[in-house]
Amino acid sequence: MTQTELNRIRELYNKIENKTITQIEKDEFVEIFYRNNVLSEKSYKSYRKNEFVDAIIRTCITLGGIIFAGILIREAIENK
Repeated sequence: MTQTELNRIRELYNKIENKTITQIEKDEFVEIFYRNNVLSEKSYKSYRKNEFVDAIIRTCITLGGIIFAGILIREAIENK
């Protein structure tokens, strides 16, 4: 995942939290995870068919949190 994608995930996550995200932005959020092999093809196809949309968005939020936690841990170790 590129730094640009990570920054965009952060922006979109904030929009989800603030309940200001558009459908196009939700699609982009899920697409970033799929494109980077974080979200399975099966889950992505379900999302595109409007199946389990809320569960898939929550999964992406959780996975994003794990990714950002890993980045913070790595940065803390590198800065020691």
